[in-house]
Amino acid sequence: MAERKVIKAFRDRTSDGQRFHVGELYEGDQERLDELSALGFLEAVEEKPDSDDDKQQDKEPEQAPEEEKPKAKRGRQKKDGDDA
Repeated sequence: MAERKVIKAFRDRTSDGQRFHVGELYEGDQERLDELSALGFLEAVEEKPDSDDDKQQDKEPEQAPEEEKPKAKRGRQKKDGDDA
């Protein structure tokens, strides 16, 4: 059995009309918790990765730093027919 926090007061039809008030914890099976969450009575639970391996898969692979290219020599290059 799991539990979630009540965010909107309600009377539960599956527990003989028991009232649940804001701030209380509602305990039930996962299917019922999901149903009440979808209806807005219980807080929604965000799915979180369980392990660091999942976090690593979500990240983009880091790029290796680019190698420095040799810089071109500056100055005038000789062309065919250039005597200087």
